[in-house]
Amino acid sequence: MLATLVGLSMLLALVGGIATLAGVLLGRRLRAHHDRRHPAQAAARHRDRYGRRLAAEWPLLAQTLGLGYRGTCGPASIASPPPSSSLTARA
Repeated sequence: MLATLVGLSMLLALVGGIATLAGVLLGRRLRAHHDRRHPAQAAARHRDRYGRRLAAEWPLLAQTLGLGYRGTCGPASIASPPPSSSLTARA
């Protein structure tokens, strides 16, 4: 009985791993096919990915260049209040 449960759990792990691998490989293949059919969308996605990677690796440079990086810690985020909208600033 115990050997059967161990065998079934190992089989389940093997099937899960194979399914995950197949999903990853199929996803890459579908993404490449989509990128060939829609090169403008692929270029935009590449630019966005590059900007996010730059913001993650060089946060101060990204903040200086205005790449959308907003730090959540440090003295700059504490000292400056959040920007207010012109609609809510009216008295």
